[in-house]
Amino acid sequence: MTTIDIESTKQYLIAMGVYYPRNHPIFTCSGGSPMGYIFERDREFSYRCSGTNIQGQQCCKRERKTERIDSFFAKRHLSVNLVLEGMFYWLNKIPRMTISSMLGCSPESTRNLISGIHQLIQMDLMNEDIQIGGLDSNGNPIIVEIDESKFGKRKYYRGHRVEGVWVLGGIERTADRKTFLVTVPQRDAETLLQIIKKYVRPESIIYTDWWAAYGGLESVINSNYTHKTVNHSVEYVTSDGVHTNTIEGLWNGIKMNCSPRLRTKKMMPWLLMEFIWRRKYEGKLWEGLLKTLKEVSFGNIESTAIFTDFEFIYDNNEESSED
Repeated sequence: MTTIDIESTKQYLIAMGVYYPRNHPIFTCSGGSPMGYIFERDREFSYRCSGTNIQGQQCCKRERKTERIDSFFAKRHLSVNLVLEGMFYWLNKIPRMTISSMLGCSPESTRNLISGIHQLIQMDLMNEDIQIGGLDSNGNPIIVEIDESKFGKRKYYRGHRVEGVWVLGGIERTADRKTFLVTVPQRDAETLLQIIKKYVRPESIIYTDWWAAYGGLESVINSNYTHKTVNHSVEYVTSDGVHTNTIEGLWNGIKMNCSPRLRTKKMMPWLLMEFIWRRKYEGKLWEGLLKTLKEVSFGNIESTAIFTDFEFIYDNNEESSED
């Protein structure tokens, strides 16, 4: 990505629907008067009302609004062109310290930017992005493979202790390969079955390995699923084609792109969320990012706020990401 100047970046964001155009009704004061577009020292352009309407009457107390209003870019210290450039580097999986060097900003600024990006994509993902299975367009049950995997293990990695994290995941055997991924604090049957009930739609055909924790699947969920198993101590594919090879491949793909240093209880939920978001927009990441920037309104939310209501992936009130 070639670095572009601030004004060109703003015009691009207006054209993409990320920024409001200058004639948008939002740029009126509380008294209904249009605001003027002005430049303020040490700031980018903003909108300010003179405080009087066309009749010469007071309409407000010289209200001011930033041109970044409601957007991801609001209240960020980096200039808008550097923020967008940094997001491009993040899309291309450039390491955080390299991004800092390329943008000429501090590691803390880059860390805050990446945390903000995770917040942004969290707000973009909806239930339909992570609830999987059910019936296909022809009314046939969708096969969902479910498995669990441990990311990392208790050890010291370059001088600091890293705890392993168990993740329960499911993937459709469809062209979309829709996926859910959840960190699990406990590997007991009740916890796993409740997660399955929440994120796998009824009428799915579920394939798992043979493990006692999955044994009560039908009874716990009122027989809404067809459950088939494969005993890996005997075979990897049953005579009727039951296997979990698809999700085993999913684990390999995630782990290849997840640094051992980041496989922690704090980081894994955000990395799993990022994986789901990237898969949602696979092959069109830049378009997906612009769509997300356009559709997610930040309103009065602080850009550094931490969201913990992303239940399917993040249930334990820990802070956002850091590299």
